[in-house]
Amino acid sequence: MDPACTYRIYDYDRLDSNGKKRQLHTAEAMEAIDFGGIQGHAHTHYHAHPNESTTIAACPYFNTRIIPLDTPIRENLEEHDSFVIYLCVDGIAAVKSMGTIAPIHAGECVLVPAAADSVELFCEGKATLLEVTIDTDGWEDTADAGQDWVAQFIGELRQEQAHHHCDCDHHHGHDDHCDCGCH
Repeated sequence: MDPACTYRIYDYDRLDSNGKKRQLHTAEAMEAIDFGGIQGHAHTHYHAHPNESTTIAACPYFNTRIIPLDTPIRENLEEHDSFVIYLCVDGIAAVKSMGTIAPIHAGECVLVPAAADSVELFCEGKATLLEVTIDTDGWEDTADAGQDWVAQFIGELRQEQAHHHCDCDHHHGHDDHCDCGCH
């Protein structure tokens, strides 16, 4: 297998230039995946309760919880200190927050801003949602260690925006003059 190759295993039903669904490469992808590198059990063990949020994965940077829904629930988001992503993995649901209702089907997600104090979750029949939040304490620990890559990235973007690329293949500041007449 070519390690630089990308296999299309799902394509959101996008169409090619001829109006046909693009070819998937699921068999090739399955051959390319190294399932032997997993040590021990790769499955997360949890016991989910209907209409309750249960943690299924957590690390210093984010938390993922599963919510099996069969009746509407309301969640307080003030404790998260983060935006919240709701991903519908089964059924049809709706997320209501800050006066907006967003319906989601299996495979779709909704981002609730960190400014939201609460959220109401609804379902049509039964639905299963994943709820993902960042752990701001984990990010603070990284920043304290001098490894704040987000701030470094933003700084690089600002520096890049302070210069522009012209037709003469030179980088100029906004007020610089170029002899090529590009500005």
